[in-house]
Amino acid sequence: LRVTVAVVTAVAGLGCRPLYVARLGVEHLRYIGRARPIEDVLAETTDEERRAKLELVLAARAFAAEQGLNVGGSYLKVSDTEGLATAYVVTAAYRDRLEPVVWRYPIIGRIPYRGYFDRGSAERYAAKLESKGFDTHIVQAAGYSTLGWFDDPLPSGTLRLDPVELVSVVLHELVHQTVYVPGNIAFNETLASAAAYRLAERFFSTRGEQERVEHVRRRRRRWLEQSRLLEHWAGELVRYFQEKRGRDPATLLEGRRAIYRRMWPDLLASGLVVQGRRPDAELFDRFNNAVFLALYRYRKHADVFERFLDASPTLRDALGAIGEREDTGEDPFDWLQRAADVAPGATP
Repeated sequence: LRVTVAVVTAVAGLGCRPLYVARLGVEHLRYIGRARPIEDVLAETTDEERRAKLELVLAARAFAAEQGLNVGGSYLKVSDTEGLATAYVVTAAYRDRLEPVVWRYPIIGRIPYRGYFDRGSAERYAAKLESKGFDTHIVQAAGYSTLGWFDDPLPSGTLRLDPVELVSVVLHELVHQTVYVPGNIAFNETLASAAAYRLAERFFSTRGEQERVEHVRRRRRRWLEQSRLLEHWAGELVRYFQEKRGRDPATLLEGRRAIYRRMWPDLLASGLVVQGRRPDAELFDRFNNAVFLALYRYRKHADVFERFLDASPTLRDALGAIGEREDTGEDPFDWLQRAADVAPGATP
């Protein structure tokens, strides 16, 4: 409780909404208060599938530590959650340009979403933003990282994931805990995705589980294909908004919808999943800039991350190099592009 009060006081002093942060802190304490050591849960469970997945989490955590990730005390415990969603994230975007609405927080900087522990609060806040003329989208988060400030427990709902996805989620969150560039969520999320795919492939390979290795490789190839697709359509949207700047809002939105309609077959064919399901007619009716950016955020310039990781001697070296750039003030994507173009092992 003292930690939460300290955080709330600091945030209030920086002008953030203290009541929102206070509630978030209290809900987080309830969440970690329900956590139990995985070893204790293993000792009493009779469900073999659940047991296998809990053991897989501990093995993935140990492997991450061997690979140089900062695991701290995270994922040694499991916390009961009612379903897969641990939290609900409200994202928002401007309707007349491909730009997210951002909120500023201490330490983590500017981020394009607000998190809630219950769906009702998320929906009420999204409705408030909609009334102000913004696009919104609510994302169900299967997990989240406190970046090492707390020992994050495993949400029990993630045990519903298949083994490959479960391991990928754990590794993804531990990458966040290891290196985090304040104020650039797209960079952090795409980095964590790129690193987690490589780590998951290596993890299952060391266990001799070739079928799961191939599963990871297929997911990684699809992720790269989706990135190329979204890069193309992001360019289309940016050009459209620049050319039509100042147009009548209704006309602008009609043209925007025409672009969405043209990209829809590509989204259907790409295997993209939105809110746990493939794009369909109902989702098309609700598709907007906030939904597009939520998909793009985990895949932005994925090919550049791949080239950068290929050019680094080890993943540990790659993450260390990024960590050293955290406070330079330079757009991390600009630095990454230069780093990806140099010879293996060289410093840009």
